[in-house]
Amino acid sequence: MINYFLEGLIISISIKDYEEDFTPVNGFAVHSVGGLFSAITPLKSGYLPSIAYAYSKYDVRADSIIKSMAKTSLPYQLICFLINIIAVIIFSVNNQIIEIGGLDLSLLTVSLIGLVYNIALMAGYFILILSPWLHDIVIKLIAFLLFKTKKISDKEQYINDKMHKMKLVREQFKMFFKNIKKFGLLCFLYVIRIPIYSSLPYVAYLLL
Repeated sequence: MINYFLEGLIISISIKDYEEDFTPVNGFAVHSVGGLFSAITPLKSGYLPSIAYAYSKYDVRADSIIKSMAKTSLPYQLICFLINIIAVIIFSVNNQIIEIGGLDLSLLTVSLIGLVYNIALMAGYFILILSPWLHDIVIKLIAFLLFKTKKISDKEQYINDKMHKMKLVREQFKMFFKNIKKFGLLCFLYVIRIPIYSSLPYVAYLLL
């Protein structure tokens, strides 16, 4: 519950610039719906459609949702990146081996994989901000492949839609870097939220 209330607070802070009436309680409801459908669908595929539905119940515009998610995704990935660095440092000094499904896994190896994954995500964000032309090439390439495999019927509409969304995200990133106070506040909330969420399996283990 603490985790969901924190995420509701984070969502309300990030979307307040565009939807003044949106409250932390609304954010809690949106995240609860997203969490439910994320849990019951394969590969968490139900998360985005379900939160879009939940947002629509509060008359939140699609552009506001995109801008809000851009604001929250950057500090979230930054804190995950820092946590991975800390994990690599800890396990490089005191490496632990765990057994999962009959396989012995080094926690240093697991944390290094997580670090590489987060570096790739952070690089993607900065490419989006600093090299929009490169991102446009990637969108056009994806559109070409989806059109050839008949996953989409209108290639130009797909490209225009994605470029519009990425333009909104790019603008938010640039503005967000200038608003250090709000960026720092969201980072602080994620510093609290991520360890609480990640510690749940360990708490269950202690209770058992």
